[in-house]
Amino acid sequence: MTLDRDAAGSTTLDVHEVRAARRMRLWREGSALGGLFLCGALAFGAGAYAFTQFLQPLAAEFGWGRQVLGGLMSAFWLAAPFTVVAAYSLDRVGIRSLILAGGLLEALGAAGMTFATQPTEFYLLRFCMGVGKVIMVTPIPATAARWFPRRPGLAIAITFCGWHVGGLIMAPLAAELVASLGWRHALGWVSAIIFAGVGVSVAMLRDPRGRADGDAGVSVAAFESAGGGAAGTSRLHVAGLTVICLSTIAYYMGYTGLLGQLSPLLADGGFSSHEIGALTGSVAISAVIGVLLAGGITESVSTRFSGSGTLLLMGVTVFGATLVGPAAAHWVPYAVVILLGTLAGGGDPIMIDALRREVPRRQFARAYGWWYLLCLSACAAGPWVVGAAFDRTGSYRPVFTIIGIACALAAAMWLASIRRSSAASS
Repeated sequence: MTLDRDAAGSTTLDVHEVRAARRMRLWREGSALGGLFLCGALAFGAGAYAFTQFLQPLAAEFGWGRQVLGGLMSAFWLAAPFTVVAAYSLDRVGIRSLILAGGLLEALGAAGMTFATQPTEFYLLRFCMGVGKVIMVTPIPATAARWFPRRPGLAIAITFCGWHVGGLIMAPLAAELVASLGWRHALGWVSAIIFAGVGVSVAMLRDPRGRADGDAGVSVAAFESAGGGAAGTSRLHVAGLTVICLSTIAYYMGYTGLLGQLSPLLADGGFSSHEIGALTGSVAISAVIGVLLAGGITESVSTRFSGSGTLLLMGVTVFGATLVGPAAAHWVPYAVVILLGTLAGGGDPIMIDALRREVPRRQFARAYGWWYLLCLSACAAGPWVVGAAFDRTGSYRPVFTIIGIACALAAAMWLASIRRSSAASS
């Protein structure tokens, strides 16, 4: 009887220990994922979404035209080359150091603009914010894949969701601060929010596997079983990488080209300024839904089919934009806006998951840095190319038709070139 009671007590103790260990693991994973989510929300929500609320007050105070205001947004993207710097620094200094440095740069850039008066000063400070943003966000996908090797695609998608959730929160908050305090004090508050939020996120960023921050090691077998390896080889798959790069150019030129011209396109379609504002804001909401859907897709659908389908949908979206006008069916512009938002959020996780599966595990962080540089270059070129084409022809139809055809061709090449071993089911 005594032995039976001792055995029963030991079993109960073991069960409690297992449950306690499971709760601790879930806490660590939730904290780490939440920290990565918060980093993206701060970097992109404050740097991109929120800053759009300052353009009109700046134009009213300084009398600047659209060229100067557009330059303030472009200066933010000119920091793209620092993606490579951040990618190569990840294994040397660790993600916490990069997040802290990037957050400090972005916060100081926002704070510095409260004292600026000349366009050149604003350009330099926006560039500083862009460098900070790039340093913060570049290591996030690689870190998510390392820390969550069983569900890397879903983890990456959740972190990207933070970018758009940050926009949903920071944009209206910035608008309220500008209306209540004026743009200079509002920028000071945005700077303080970035600084405080970065401190919280850095405190949350701990490898849930209990390893050091800079430790890039992960079980190769576990990672490759999730698709992170190259089926027993470390060779680069040149054909697949080439198609991913070409697809990135077509996809993101279509996305940003349409997004950058969405307001005048809808105005040409007869929408009022209030309706245009509501439709443009719905892009961020659709992006949140899209990024979460993409996270599930990366875990359950072959990369070949998810990537080609995403490219094909972008082609359909830009083709649909050519139909928007006073004579178009009522549902067409709404469908274009919903598709654009969904793809704006959903494209990133699918593209990045395909890249992750095409490169050796230890090269993913650096490969992502180079891919992100290409992505930002296409994002910067898209609005300018579409706008210049419209100024020359007086219509969006030719340029959107060309981009749509490019997306369709990229979808066909993707289906033919991306390896079958990249399937999520493999």
